[in-house]
Amino acid sequence: MSEPVKVAVGLVALAGIMGCARQAARSSLTTLAVSPAAVASDSSPGDDLSRYRSLLSDPDAGIRIAAARLLVGQGDPTAKSLLMGALRSPDAHHRIDAALALQGVADEETVHALRQAADQEQQPLARAVLKQVLERSSR
Repeated sequence: MSEPVKVAVGLVALAGIMGCARQAARSSLTTLAVSPAAVASDSSPGDDLSRYRSLLSDPDAGIRIAAARLLVGQGDPTAKSLLMGALRSPDAHHRIDAALALQGVADEETVHALRQAADQEQQPLARAVLKQVLERSSR
């Protein structure tokens, strides 16, 4: 395989192992460009989680957000922190993806970050998504 390798199948497979395949299928971030070593096929689910945790420090913000999106469902505090930081990204797509990934996290800190991001958002689509996610998270 060439570098970078598309690992959409790896993400969906890992999500299936962790019982969240439906969320991964709906994700707009199921394709990551990473090295082949990041998704070895002969690894255990725990090894895969470690590999995805290592992607949280990738230089590409899209890869960091995609990895965090997958890990936040497992209660990974580093992933949640990264996603809350991504709500302030200069890229509206990253802000939207981060908000959608945080949708299922309804703790007070996350709801506050979503509310602050929605109040400050200038891009109409991103503002609408943030408000919708905030509404769902506040229930």
